[in-house]
Amino acid sequence: QPVLATLELDLAPDSETLMAALEKDTRWSVRQVAKRGVTLREATGDEDLRAFYELYAVTGERAKFITRTWEYYRLVWRTLIDAGLATLRIAEHDGAPVAGAMTWHCGEKELYMYGATNDAGRKVFAAYGLVWRSIEAAREQGFRRFDFGGIPVDLADTTDTMQGPYRFKKGFGGVPVRYVGAHDVVPHALPYRAYRVAEPAYTRALQLMRGARP
Repeated sequence: QPVLATLELDLAPDSETLMAALEKDTRWSVRQVAKRGVTLREATGDEDLRAFYELYAVTGERAKFITRTWEYYRLVWRTLIDAGLATLRIAEHDGAPVAGAMTWHCGEKELYMYGATNDAGRKVFAAYGLVWRSIEAAREQGFRRFDFGGIPVDLADTTDTMQGPYRFKKGFGGVPVRYVGAHDVVPHALPYRAYRVAEPAYTRALQLMRGARP
């Protein structure tokens, strides 16, 4: 997996203590959600999954990351949710979905796996409310840590594309954790060299195709 570093939040403190530990701007943003009429709920059927996919595709275009097809995500998300291994939460404003967050249940840890928001959701700070609700729910359900997903390996590297997500995530607290990362075992050197040459072009083609979709 590409994630080499993350933030992990200890869920042992009570909810009031966790709220008090938020950065000032993050705490303000969390409280704006209710004040601006945003409602949060757990997803139910495929209609919610499809709404989340549309939000995720918008987020991918804005943040320049690759999104896969609806059929791919529906299979993954439906399988995990039906098995009790994932939870999807939707934020709505004026009757329309404006943000979503999916967490995966991994042993004693709750993982913030996917987050998505459109421009309307950004204006009402919906993503902040979803993450905070996910943290509260994880604590209530007995998870010991909340994993915020990827952050830059070098927090001082301002050119890292993960700096934006990191600034959002760090407002909720947590301590950085480093992973060893993914490493390739290469039994056949020549095909591997061909792969290393072709893979960037393939990835770029996927990005261009994503940008060309209506």
